[in-house]
Amino acid sequence: MPVVPSEKTYSVIRRYGDGESFAKTFNPSLQTICAQNIERSFLGDAPSLALLSQTYPNEQVNTWIIAHLMDLYKFAGVKEKPSFQQVLELAVMIRVEYYYFKASELLLFFFKLKSGEYGTFYGVVDPMVIMAALIEFKAYRRHQREIYDREIQRKKREEQWAEWERNAVPCPVHLKLAKAFVEEIQNAE
Repeated sequence: MPVVPSEKTYSVIRRYGDGESFAKTFNPSLQTICAQNIERSFLGDAPSLALLSQTYPNEQVNTWIIAHLMDLYKFAGVKEKPSFQQVLELAVMIRVEYYYFKASELLLFFFKLKSGEYGTFYGVVDPMVIMAALIEFKAYRRHQREIYDREIQRKKREEQWAEWERNAVPCPVHLKLAKAFVEEIQNAE
């Protein structure tokens, strides 16, 4: 039975085009922009890996992740390149395990990994080191999102208080209305 594309998948296709166009938009050079705009990387509307997998074939999503892994290997100047099977398996593990990451968050992860925030590579980029770094990044992501969520809630509360203040009946006016109401009840009796 064929899967009916959702409105979200259509939205991704309208915005980014096919899988190749998406990969060109979210290429490794965008990692720096994600690092310069951390809040937007977390709160922006970039699609999640799960949505990408619903929109494009898994092979295309894997290939996009592989492009970032190969960029990492190139950056690290590894002497011993992993086999294609290792890189593919790592890409699949990232796509499946971190399906809830937005594309921008994954790019931010690769930037932070390249900047040494999650350790260094000594001639070999070990897939286990990358997976361990993703666990650290996941904790960082959770912490950042909690900070942003608290700030969003604080702003909503401030807006609600401001609205209540604008719509509230001032105290002297309220007392006059209450007195008039009581007098009206007394006169009715």
